[in-house]
Amino acid sequence: MEKLKELLRNTQRVCILTHRHADLDAYACGVATKELISKFGLNALLAIPEGPSREVKSFIEKLGIAHQSSGNCGETDLVFLVDVSTYAQLNEFRDLIGDGPVVVIDHHEVRNIAPTVSIVDPGATSCSEIIAQVFRDLGIEPSGDVATLLIGGILSDSGRLSRARPSTFEVLAWLLKLAGRDYRDIVNAMAEDVSFSERMARVKGLLRLRAYRLVIT
Repeated sequence: MEKLKELLRNTQRVCILTHRHADLDAYACGVATKELISKFGLNALLAIPEGPSREVKSFIEKLGIAHQSSGNCGETDLVFLVDVSTYAQLNEFRDLIGDGPVVVIDHHEVRNIAPTVSIVDPGATSCSEIIAQVFRDLGIEPSGDVATLLIGGILSDSGRLSRARPSTFEVLAWLLKLAGRDYRDIVNAMAEDVSFSERMARVKGLLRLRAYRLVIT
């Protein structure tokens, strides 16, 4: 953490990048990282190649959380890669990195990236769990909306806690106290709405089904 603090002390322009079509975990971690950086008196821009997923849009709309994404960062002194294990996930945003310092936050093994600071834990359920633990280690509390996003990110990437470890539950309990929301509301907000066209496609698929009976003599 000391190396990360030193980087932030010598930085003016920070860009946070997620993988393209950020899922709930990547989005939550990106927004949380942005808020964490603001605690050090810096403004950071969050860029999501090709925009967030429908899952993210549905979740934040149901819970009334404001969307946070700049679309592009421009010139930057320091880049955070969130839930990005390879440059191939960045598309044209790869050009933003250049030769400057890079911080990686991920729960996957990182390939073809040589980060200046690596906050990587393959044993974690999600990036959301990792950045929440960073907040705790630094003695900083995220806002209610960010805590809510992180809960969603953990639930989403852990298979509703089916892949959780003991520390996951500790982090989750801490976030729930800060979120100021009913846990059931957060879980219900994760249920994806099925569009009319998708419903019709499923109905047509069922209508085309044929049943056969196999008799073995």
